[in-house]
Amino acid sequence: MNVHEVSLYIKAAVLVLAGLAGGFKLLAPEALYARWRRPFVALSAFLAVLAIAAFFRFGDFIYGSMLHYHDISHYYFGVKYAPELGYFNLYRCIVIAEAEGVAEAGGKMPRIMRDREIRDLETYQMKRLEDIVSDPDEVERCKGRFAPERWAEFRADIEAFYEVQHAGIYYDRCNDMGYNGSPVWGVLARPLAELTPVTPLGMRLLALLDIVLILAAFVLLWRAFDAETALLTAAFYYAVFFNHQLFIIGSFLRFDWMAALIAGLAWLKRGRQARAGVALAYAGLVRLFPFALLFGLLVKAAHGWISTKRLDRGHMRFFIAYGATVVVLASLSLAMFGVDYWREYAAKLDVHRQVVSSTRLGLPYLTMHIGRTFTVDSAADADLRVEALRHNRRVEGRRNAVAWGAMALFALAIAVVSRRRADWETVALSYPLVFLSMGLTVYYCVVVSVMALFFLAQPRRWTHALMWLTFAWAMAASYDVYLVIAGGQEQNRVIGILILGALTLAYALLIAEDVPLRIWMREKAGRLADGFRRTPLAVSLGAVFLTAICAAVVYGAWVALTSLEPPAWQREAMKIVRRGEYDPARDALIVTPSAAQAEWIPETGAPARFMDHLSDEPFYPYARAFVVWSGTAFDPDRYAARPHSLGPKAALSTEYNGSAVSVVRLDFTPSSASRFNLRAKLPKARAWVEENGERRDCRPDGDRFICGDAEWNWVGPAMAALGGGEREAIGAHPTNGTLVLSFPDVVFGDQLFLGAGLSDFAAELKGGAPVTLEAAAGDEIIGTLTQPNAAVWTRQAFDTSSLAGQTRPLIIRIRAANPARRHFYFAGDVVGAQ
Repeated sequence: MNVHEVSLYIKAAVLVLAGLAGGFKLLAPEALYARWRRPFVALSAFLAVLAIAAFFRFGDFIYGSMLHYHDISHYYFGVKYAPELGYFNLYRCIVIAEAEGVAEAGGKMPRIMRDREIRDLETYQMKRLEDIVSDPDEVERCKGRFAPERWAEFRADIEAFYEVQHAGIYYDRCNDMGYNGSPVWGVLARPLAELTPVTPLGMRLLALLDIVLILAAFVLLWRAFDAETALLTAAFYYAVFFNHQLFIIGSFLRFDWMAALIAGLAWLKRGRQARAGVALAYAGLVRLFPFALLFGLLVKAAHGWISTKRLDRGHMRFFIAYGATVVVLASLSLAMFGVDYWREYAAKLDVHRQVVSSTRLGLPYLTMHIGRTFTVDSAADADLRVEALRHNRRVEGRRNAVAWGAMALFALAIAVVSRRRADWETVALSYPLVFLSMGLTVYYCVVVSVMALFFLAQPRRWTHALMWLTFAWAMAASYDVYLVIAGGQEQNRVIGILILGALTLAYALLIAEDVPLRIWMREKAGRLADGFRRTPLAVSLGAVFLTAICAAVVYGAWVALTSLEPPAWQREAMKIVRRGEYDPARDALIVTPSAAQAEWIPETGAPARFMDHLSDEPFYPYARAFVVWSGTAFDPDRYAARPHSLGPKAALSTEYNGSAVSVVRLDFTPSSASRFNLRAKLPKARAWVEENGERRDCRPDGDRFICGDAEWNWVGPAMAALGGGEREAIGAHPTNGTLVLSFPDVVFGDQLFLGAGLSDFAAELKGGAPVTLEAAAGDEIIGTLTQPNAAVWTRQAFDTSSLAGQTRPLIIRIRAANPARRHFYFAGDVVGAQ
């Protein structure tokens, strides 16, 4: 068990214990609670500290440093050069600046890098890096926005960032969704970025800002409520699932909105309405979705104005401060960036909204059937993109009907329970509107912490204790979901159901408290109601009623959306494959990234494989392959000379319904058919470690070999992020000696193909050394492959024609000068044997 897994279990345990602790706080009689308050506060502090330590993985950072290089590169460069880059030129200008630096140094960008793809942020389509840096129009679109001295400064900062992270940005920085900070966020962040140099110290200081702001916000919470409420809320915040992978920790002001939100709630509790208005307005301006949290307070203010014919003075101060903050900050952003920058921001949000992502969570994703939507960001062809968007809008139309119905129910519930609540409570109670109306990226879902604060700060009632326990334990159960379901939309759907169930129960109980059900029942049912007066049955009936309504809404959404058919181009591609007499027992079905959301594949019974390029892996053990792609993203002639895609090709179909969809059948010749795949034959292999002239055998453990006492000293099949994409490979962590694998009775053919790589994050760790892989047929050395300390997948072919037809053991030796944190993987195939 590694540190990351330990931290997950600890955070799940913190949530379970915090649930029990909060239950004691909400249920214990006052005298008992007063007697045990000091040890209870100490326990709450221990849980908060433990959650914070697990949150930071006990110092075992993903990148070997607290800095999140990927995210900080986006937000630092995105805001510092905002006038020049806008929202659409970050990746384009990064690779052009890097290409210029390589050329001026007298070198040439490696072929493997020129073939890599980066995202066009205007369309979210992928483009080859070489096509951008060699296109004069693309270069002009970037450099034409820079003054010469500003371009020189940008290039210098890019080069300086290498020294901070010890790797080039283009390895994996330019295929995400770009910079998305709002213009108002830039008002505060840009001066800080301009003042901070690109040095390790400078980046660390920027990364510390979030930590300081969040801790300061919890201090305000402590002063506004009490120590145990603040500490348990902090434990919940740092332990909640949405913070489980340090997604954007160690970046640049990515949680300032959360700090402002917590501070705003604390100030509302203390009656500092003007300060609260400023804080909550800032949170909304920098991340937009916090604007929804104003709903409950608006309802309460409107109800008070209608009832008394005047606006409460506290509400007046709040809304004046809120409005003034919006006007001032928006005006400053216009003065700093201009109107066009706001237009670009709106266009970027529109492009971003259309993407179907596996990292988002909320009711829109809860009611969306995965197989009936299309990941638009992978569409490489304009016509296909139009088809995909048209289809997604049809899905969205049905989904929105469900979402609006659920929002109407919860908005009514929020309006009912907000009328007699404190101002800070109305803000927290408005959280369901965020969950119901938006599909937030996972790390923004920490906003759910406002509900934890609401539950914990309530009077001593069993209903509030039940709400808190349900919510805390639902969040603890999220870790079970994470461990069972590796990731993606299915995982987030289950977690979304947990949140919706907890919210439904909570609001049913809140409504039952506020609506005089027992009075109504006494009037309508006479003496029958007398039996309810001393029991919580009326409350339970309210909970069951609202739960049934929401369950019916979710079930109706599921039935409606699963009845949708796939997009037309997917249906046609499936027909083409079937007409080609596709046989899942002997044929491979390959889907290129431009068609990667082809969820109709299971209907053909196909063992689908998803590849960046056809040359990435051999098609072992298939005799032929059907390759599906869209538009011009796939060029069959480009792969004619590649060793794993040799053979006659026949185009079965092109162009359908305005969407350029094609399927090519590849019939493999004997020389290209894989005869021996190392990963498939690993169960028959043996493994040992040679060190100081001694041999230490690795012990079998399921489908792995354990080669030492450390948990990472194993050899086995794995799926890992290598060279910018997920690959099937053999994980084999180097040791202080030489790690040896022996594959017995290998019939050699014409060639041996080997591929190797370090996991993307391991390649960026400081002090990393290259890893050497040596292949031998018995005692005869075949060749050596050296994997550099870079996040690339290295492939090499070795001529074994002199061994063709011979049966020998294939020996693989793996060594590294510094094996620490060398998360090494390799794959190989013996091909061409007759």
